[in-house]
Amino acid sequence: MYETDLVIEDATHSEAIFRTYLIGYGNEFCPEVGIVSYVDGEVHCSEHAGDKESSEGDDEEGDFPFL
Repeated sequence: MYETDLVIEDATHSEAIFRTYLIGYGNEFCPEVGIVSYVDGEVHCSEHAGDKESSEGDDEEGDFPFL
């Protein structure tokens, strides 16, 4: 969703743009108290780092499902 928003707004990722985006949509990424970050084109949450919800058979450990 974040990358779609960047395209719609014709914007380039920056920490400030991501933090502003999280103000409106942060609870959708992590309804708990996790720290949400954008790394290498993916959104990650510190509280859900060990969750494996992918049905794709992703072999990488500690990844938050791609949003």
